[in-house]
Amino acid sequence: MKKVLRFAVMMLLVFGFAAVTVTAFAQGEAVKAQVASVTGELTAVDAVTSSLTIKVADDKDATKSSSLVVTVAPTAKIAKGETVETIADLKAGNKLTVTYTVNEAGNKIADSITVNG
Repeated sequence: MKKVLRFAVMMLLVFGFAAVTVTAFAQGEAVKAQVASVTGELTAVDAVTSSLTIKVADDKDATKSSSLVVTVAPTAKIAKGETVETIADLKAGNKLTVTYTVNEAGNKIADSITVNG
């Protein structure tokens, strides 16, 4: 009887440890940052919050578009050709390509901005 009880306790410990390990691994996967890139027209610049609103065309329907808001990281590189720009140089109507990271909170943080026109 003691052997059966000992075996049952060991199994509970093994499966309990395995469940904790799988849960921790799954959470670690969910925390990894996602990197994306988008091209669109700048519709608004908020210098106070360092955010940009970009109008992005729908890939499937040219008559539709959506807005994407990104926060410009303090270390973001902003370029127009060979010229280095700042957020103050960006104007509504500029065509931009923005590479951003989605953080754990779901915020889109721009790491690189290229002014296309």
